[in-house]
Amino acid sequence: MKKKDKFIIPFDSLKDGLHEYEFHADTAFFSNFEYSLIENADIKAIISFEKKPSMFRLYLSLDGVVNTVCDRCIDDLQLAIEGQQEFIVKITEETIDEDDHIICLSPNEQELDLTHVIYESIHLLMPIKIAHDEKDCNPEVIAQLNEINLSDDDDEQDPRWDALKNIK
Repeated sequence: MKKKDKFIIPFDSLKDGLHEYEFHADTAFFSNFEYSLIENADIKAIISFEKKPSMFRLYLSLDGVVNTVCDRCIDDLQLAIEGQQEFIVKITEETIDEDDHIICLSPNEQELDLTHVIYESIHLLMPIKIAHDEKDCNPEVIAQLNEINLSDDDDEQDPRWDALKNIK
């Protein structure tokens, strides 16, 4: 059995009602994905799965940390991840592309694989810019960046771009 197989809910054998699951996304979980932005993490995913006769409701709660690097100073950074999402799981032959919060399963499926749902939800909770507070960044790197920025302020323009200004 692969590591990612543990993120499956066998809904066919469940009775109607609310069911609780707890999954753990760690370094082994993220190693199943090529080119993942996250390599090292410790995130707990709590799933409340409500089974109804014609559809299911899925409540996903994520809480934990991602170990990554700061975009500004390239030092190690521990980023807190916390959030909730709600999904509707429909049993249908149709595919619904309009809403990201609807998961469609065919009538002959007997289990729900949450691997990609958890993976994508964690990535959506990460900020666009991953950085320390400016006071926590590596002061040596910040000093070098400031030095580079000062030298870039020379407003000499490359003459090759002047020809493009005349195009209108």
